[in-house]
Amino acid sequence: MKEREIRVVLHDGSEVIMNTGDKVLYQASKPGAIPLAVDADTIADDLILTLEQKDEENKQLMTMSEDWQRQCVQALVERDNLRRALEEAREKLTWNAHESEKIINAALGEGDEK
Repeated sequence: MKEREIRVVLHDGSEVIMNTGDKVLYQASKPGAIPLAVDADTIADDLILTLEQKDEENKQLMTMSEDWQRQCVQALVERDNLRRALEEAREKLTWNAHESEKIINAALGEGDEK
């Protein structure tokens, strides 16, 4: 596995930094501040609280995503229904225009000339 640096902002706004190679934890009071080495036990509670908050955020995002998906499906169904209604209306208008032309032509005595 390639060595990398992991940075996580905790619930209190502090930042925990760990290099996957040396496994040393650092904590800064805020992102961009000077990090100090810390013992894992010192920040374990904060890590768990942050994990709990992120888990709740993920659940909320999943619920929102499912709602949006349902709304999209509903919108697509409504679009298809409107498209069918418009096509039916166009067919009726075309038929009515053709029938109206016949009636007008007959009234003008032009029906037999075509």
